[in-house]
Amino acid sequence: MSIGTSSPHDASAAANGHRDHIECFVNGQRQRVHGETAFWTLSDFLRHHLGQTGSKIVCAEGDCGACSVLIGKRDDAEDDRLNYQAVDSCIVFMHQLDQCHVVSIEGIGDAENLSEIQQAMVNCHGSQCGFCTPGFVTTMHGIVEQCDARQCKPIAEDTLRLGLSGNLCRCTGYVQIVEAAKSVSPRDVSRMNDRYPPGTLLKVWDELGDDPISLEDGRRTVFAAKTVDQAIAFKTHQVEARMISGATDVGVQNNHGHDPGDVRLDLSGVESMRQITVDDVITIGATATWTELLGVVEAYYPDFGDVIRRFGSPQIRNFGSIGGNLANASPIADSIPFLYSIDAKLRLQSVRGIREVSVVDFYLGYKKTELLADEIITAVICPIPEDHETVKL
Repeated sequence: MSIGTSSPHDASAAANGHRDHIECFVNGQRQRVHGETAFWTLSDFLRHHLGQTGSKIVCAEGDCGACSVLIGKRDDAEDDRLNYQAVDSCIVFMHQLDQCHVVSIEGIGDAENLSEIQQAMVNCHGSQCGFCTPGFVTTMHGIVEQCDARQCKPIAEDTLRLGLSGNLCRCTGYVQIVEAAKSVSPRDVSRMNDRYPPGTLLKVWDELGDDPISLEDGRRTVFAAKTVDQAIAFKTHQVEARMISGATDVGVQNNHGHDPGDVRLDLSGVESMRQITVDDVITIGATATWTELLGVVEAYYPDFGDVIRRFGSPQIRNFGSIGGNLANASPIADSIPFLYSIDAKLRLQSVRGIREVSVVDFYLGYKKTELLADEIITAVICPIPEDHETVKL
């Protein structure tokens, strides 16, 4: 299915080795997105273009979870499968979704064939007005997706409550919803990789190659890099470009009428910037999500792990990045106090090379940083505590 309209820029981009569209799937259906719709939020695309209105919009800030959907990406551990996580569709831009599979409530079940979780919500009276229900259901499926498929016991209540902390309900209350989730075991819930066999999707994506993506709608441009070198080359010639990774803050600004700018540099497809390695230090790629970060950092800094669990919500942690949290230079950024306390360093990269700056020296004032116009934060470097050291937050 072809979405959007082409332009002379699109043709020239393709000729120069730049792909002029993104390729994604929505509920198993292939979508080719370019032109104006590439700048839409995912929720707008679902509701206004595809006519799939099950995902509801309430806050448009990623706080309430009513718009939650599942996004599947190639699994790092098993590259023949997709890893599905719940995200807030209202603050995700379409140009961030290249090589992703979006599953909305319409793709999870229907009136004739309810999913196991949908049926549990019916059985446990987990819905009254129903406005928040699609978001709860998709988030519950996201929780199950992260469980061992062989697990035959219901998910523990504390795990469910934490997993549902990004979804709000104002009429049913949470008891019946939690009871519904507790009434099913992960082994009995159909998985997205079974419902949507990944072979076809992966074959389409494998054929795309590693060409960057250049999109334009007549007034705005977004360059979606696939490598650090591509990103740096673009930033060198477009120093005014607004860098976007998770967009959990930029997406909110967009929904409040503050356009991210005429030129965007999308870093969400630079896989090397998502890597987290542990050697003499912990090197965290700048686009690593908070969910990915939690699994590594809490082993060395348990208190920071507790902070991360309360960072935003699961939907935010599944998409928001540590680099974006730092580059945004907000004085209330959750990661900064911890990174200050351990004297973490930021790796800044440009065509001139790489330099490392202490996070203490990185901030020069409100919304002012040491980052030069043509530089990109590529990694955060954290020391590993000595055996006799304890970091308390």
